[in-house]
Amino acid sequence: MFVTTTRAQQIPLYSNYAFNTLGHNPAFAGNKNRIEGILTHRQHLNGFPGAPTTQLLTASLPIQKYYLGTGIKIVNDVIGITRNTSFSAAVNYYLGLGDGRLAAGLEIGGQQYAIDWEKLDLLDPDNAIPQSKQSTVVANGAFGLFYSMERWYLGYSIQNLFRSKLDFDKVESTTEARLYFHHYIQGGIAIGINDNFALEPHTLIKITKSAPMQVDLG
Repeated sequence: MFVTTTRAQQIPLYSNYAFNTLGHNPAFAGNKNRIEGILTHRQHLNGFPGAPTTQLLTASLPIQKYYLGTGIKIVNDVIGITRNTSFSAAVNYYLGLGDGRLAAGLEIGGQQYAIDWEKLDLLDPDNAIPQSKQSTVVANGAFGLFYSMERWYLGYSIQNLFRSKLDFDKVESTTEARLYFHHYIQGGIAIGINDNFALEPHTLIKITKSAPMQVDLG
């Protein structure tokens, strides 16, 4: 048996995108005009060894005097023997457009990818597999647009802006591993039911190379 190349999405999946938009769109920082911090923990496929677990922490602060929004994002994603940890800072500028507000944001930070080969439970030793932990640190970034009205919003963002190369062993290879663009398109609307309740249908469309488009509805 032999393996050539495998591809999939490179950004963790979450369940409640609508409640932590800063996690995928830097233009959302400060949108609520208040200091805000959100922590998300996702754990699924429980009972399977090496099942994915992901933590996402975002915090944002508006600077209304200068029409700015600022924020930070920390991600810790563990799948099997791999760990992806990142830290980034975001800033955006917003202005009035029609009856709403348009914000354009930029996010810059770094990511560490690590593989702990020692955690592999091998039936037979294999000299082709490293015997110690490997890691690499790369720069990363994102760009986003977010337009919001009183009752509805639209957003677009692109992640992995720098398409950094993931080079663990510094060995030349015909097949290179690197970060690829991930595109996010989102929208939502608030429908008032009465003075106390509103219904907010929303969607997030995710597009990346070598993986099917995914649509989340909530």
